[in-house]
Amino acid sequence: MPQTETWAVVDSSGRKICDYDTVDQLEDSNTASIPIEPQENGRLFAYDKVPTPIEVTVRLLFAGDYSRQNTALSTLEKCRQGTSTFMIVTPSRVFFNMTVVGFSTTRSATNGVNLLEVSCSFQEVKAVSLATQTVQWSPRNPTSADETNRGQVRAQNSVLYDIFN
Repeated sequence: MPQTETWAVVDSSGRKICDYDTVDQLEDSNTASIPIEPQENGRLFAYDKVPTPIEVTVRLLFAGDYSRQNTALSTLEKCRQGTSTFMIVTPSRVFFNMTVVGFSTTRSATNGVNLLEVSCSFQEVKAVSLATQTVQWSPRNPTSADETNRGQVRAQNSVLYDIFN
């Protein structure tokens, strides 16, 4: 993790996601949902609270070098299409396992048309470890079950029984 910057978007080896000048704004969203299932007589049953992945939007600023801006946009597009994860470092919190899910660009006369603002949307990648186990299964002996009478039985002394058998 970089020691010189208190605001950064970096990969696992501490390199910036792209050659941006500064982080201008950060918004994060931490939510959870409560699954609701329909039950009998129109009632609903709610259970457990399920945390959703954290979403963070970071606005990155780029100065007027257009070739550097285009290179950064190409890098961000590769990140959006790929599966790389990043850390978003702030003075109060570090967000781990964040991947780029989208970005938008803005240029305005009020900020100087040569200044590029890029709002990057990140979403947390939840990592879980699954344990697998091999189970031995041996069926019961089918002859050990009690005999059960089910359904109707055709009488063997009927006229139809003599015709068809």
